[in-house]
Amino acid sequence: MATELYDLTVPVFTRALKALSGLLDKAVAHAGEAGAEAMLSNRLIEDMHPLSKQVQIACDSAKLCVARLSGAEAPVHEDTETTVAELKARIAATLDYIASVPREAIDGQEDRDVVLKFPAGSGRSRGRPM
Repeated sequence: MATELYDLTVPVFTRALKALSGLLDKAVAHAGEAGAEAMLSNRLIEDMHPLSKQVQIACDSAKLCVARLSGAEAPVHEDTETTVAELKARIAATLDYIASVPREAIDGQEDRDVVLKFPAGSGRSRGRPM
C-alpha cells in the first residue's frame, strides 16, 4: 500500500496555517489594528526573523512541500506583506493552493525526487517521510 503522504502534509499544514491566522486575529483583538501591525516587526530573540517573515516562511514551507511532492508549480509570493490583513491574505491564498492539489497527486510519491534549492547550491531528497 502506498504511503498516504497527503494525510501527512495537507491536513497538517491546513491546521497550522489556520491556527496561525487565528493568532493574528488574537493579536488584533488584544492590541488593536495599529498595535498588531507593530508586532509584525517583533522578534522573540535578536537573531530570529520578525513575525512577518515567520508567517511568510510558514506559508512557503506548506506550499513548496505540497508542490514538490505533487510535481505542481507553486504560486509565487513576493514577500511584500507589511500588514496583518496582507499576511492573512497570504495565509488564505496558501490554504487555497494546498487545497487545490488533489490527493492523487501526492499519495504514493514517496520515491519522487525532490530538489531543494539553496543560495549555495541544491540538495536532493525523496518524498518519503523520515
